[in-house]
Amino acid sequence: MEQEISAEFGVSRGPVREALRLLEKDGLVTILPRRGAQVTRLSITEVREIFDIRAVLNGLRDRQLAAAPGNVELLPALELAVERLVQLARNPGDADEYVETVFELNQLLNDAAPNLRLRAILASLALQTLRYSRLGLSTPERRLQSAGNWQRLVKAVREGDGLEAQRAAEQRVLDSRDAAILELEKA
Repeated sequence: MEQEISAEFGVSRGPVREALRLLEKDGLVTILPRRGAQVTRLSITEVREIFDIRAVLNGLRDRQLAAAPGNVELLPALELAVERLVQLARNPGDADEYVETVFELNQLLNDAAPNLRLRAILASLALQTLRYSRLGLSTPERRLQSAGNWQRLVKAVREGDGLEAQRAAEQRVLDSRDAAILELEKA
């Protein structure tokens, strides 16, 4: 309830209402009249829909980045972040940090994307998929697989191979989708 949240954080109900509306817009909560807001349930259908869209859009973004003549500026930051992912993937206790690093790495790529509309759409999808990404990257094996796909992207960007970058991005997202669905089916 807005009233309880505003009291807990010591703010008026207006900012709480606006925050809840933003969360609802991103599909993270459902606002029920006179009952407050509820966190949306994790859903296999939602995973499929969102990740299928995200796979295509991440593929487009990464293909454009790899094929762009100016990707040389992006490469050092990309290589450093992916090197960090590989280290985190090798340590089974670093699941949360791995997911956070993947999120930041996607932000880095989004910020470098030349298409402003694509950036905005991917930023929204990143928030919507974060909780599913945690599921999809919850096992050490999945994180190692993910790190391998990120290394594949680095190689493609280094070689200017847009098509391979697209394939690596799509595979990375679809692997995460499939792993999240498996975890949801177990629950």
